[in-house]
Amino acid sequence: MFGQLRVVLMLSLFAFAAPVACGIRESPDRVADGFWRAIQAGDLETAQELSTAAGTDPLATLSGERAIQRVELGTALQNETDALVPTSLAHADSEHLVEFNTHLTRFEDEWRVDVRKTRRELNQAALAASIHEIEDSLRESGEALSDALSEGARDAADAIREALENLQQALEGGTPL
Repeated sequence: MFGQLRVVLMLSLFAFAAPVACGIRESPDRVADGFWRAIQAGDLETAQELSTAAGTDPLATLSGERAIQRVELGTALQNETDALVPTSLAHADSEHLVEFNTHLTRFEDEWRVDVRKTRRELNQAALAASIHEIEDSLRESGEALSDALSEGARDAADAIREALENLQQALEGGTPL
């Protein structure tokens, strides 16, 4: 009887510990979070372990040029083999959030970030964000130019009005110009 209790206790402990040991790879949300934390920290080896990347080269561009200041993740939408995690990245040199989906796929009973699909969607979203930044900049420049032209036009109108008044006074008084 004591032996059976020990077996039941060990099986219960294993049933509890197994999901914890596998932990991060069982949830698309947790895999995406671990992946982006690793990218943000420049830990490309960990990012590779959590992804479909064959090496760290495809990941270098994600952690490279523009430092990621903040990552926000939504709740995963998933089926048996694929998942999408809504993702927002804020770069240190931009006020705009880049919003896209982190794509995950089931690989040997573990969730992994599909780097190819994620990077393609990130690139499209980053391009759209850049276009918005350019539009904002042009709008601000256009407003500044419009303000400057309006002020210049007011100054010119004032100068013309003053010149006409002087001309009228000169004509009425008979004073030579």
